[in-house]
Parts: sequence; structure tokens; C-alpha cells
Amino acid sequence: MQQIQEKDSTLKVLEEKITKLETAPSTAAKSREDLEEELRYITEAKNKAEKERAKLETNIEKIRQQQKEKEERKISITDNELKKITSLAKAEQALNLFENNFDTLKANKAVIKGDANLKVRVEILRNRFNDFIDSLD
Repeated sequence: MQQIQEKDSTLKVLEEKITKLETAPSTAAKSREDLEEELRYITEAKNKAEKERAKLETNIEKIRQQQKEKEERKISITDNELKKITSLAKAEQALNLFENNFDTLKANKAVIKGDANLKVRVEILRNRFNDFIDSLD
């Protein structure tokens, strides 16, 4: 901001000099060519200062935009929220595994019926699963 103010004051000074040179009658000490050269130099300096000022304004706007985007990306999550999210993800993963494994068990239904140990294990899982479902209510 300070740099922009400095550029503004420089522009004002240069514009005043240009106006003086354009309106001042030619003096004997300075030839018309010298005045034109000085006018050209000051005009170039003014144009350069205007470009630098515009560049500074653009840079400041970019910085503000980046800062705004950075602030928008900042999301604070409490420990409890993070634990809840983690627990939900684990539960979802476990359900997906159970669904996949259940399909495998269904496909091997005949094998399970023929093996007494597998049949007992499925019965135990059924009881555990029913207890779990009852506890959800």
C-alpha cells in the first residue's frame, strides 16, 4: 500500500512537471529541443511509474486472493470429530468386508452344510449377529 502511495505521489510530481513544460514559454537558456527531450524523459518516467503502480496493484490483488483461498482451505476439526470420522470409516469398511464375505459364505452353502465344524461356527456367528442387531434398537 505504501509503495502504491509513493507511486501516486511520483505520478503527481511528474504530471506537474509535464504541465509546466508544456505551458512554459521557451526561454533563451533552454532550446526547444532541450525542452522536448526533458518532456519526453518525464513522460517516459510517468508512464513507467504508472505501469509499476498497476503491477503493484495487481500483485496486491493476487496476494489478497491467495490469502482468501488459504483461509477458505483452513478447516479445523476437533479431536472428537476426528475420532467420530475415523470410527465411521472403520465401521463402513467392516460392513463392506462382511458383505463380501457373506457372498462367499452363500456361494459355499453346500460345503458348510456338509461340515459340522463350519456349521457350528456359522450358528455362533448368527447368534452374535442377532445380539448385535438387537443392541442397535
